[in-house]
Amino acid sequence: MEEKKCETFFNLTPSRDPSGRYVVHLPFKDNVGSVGSTRELAMSRFKQLERRFKSNPNLKKQYYISL
Repeated sequence: MEEKKCETFFNLTPSRDPSGRYVVHLPFKDNVGSVGSTRELAMSRFKQLERRFKSNPNLKKQYYISL
């Protein structure tokens, strides 16, 4: 049932932006509740990645080239 609602929503919302790209809205649940405090975890992982880049400039270069 939920999958059908998601598919219907997905099919009803496509549009094109001024550059011609397709834009599709993603469905979100209304009553999700708290997902917890993920900001601290994200910041910790970001700082860890920054430390790795500082100690390994080649890794940093490879990381940014792949973006």
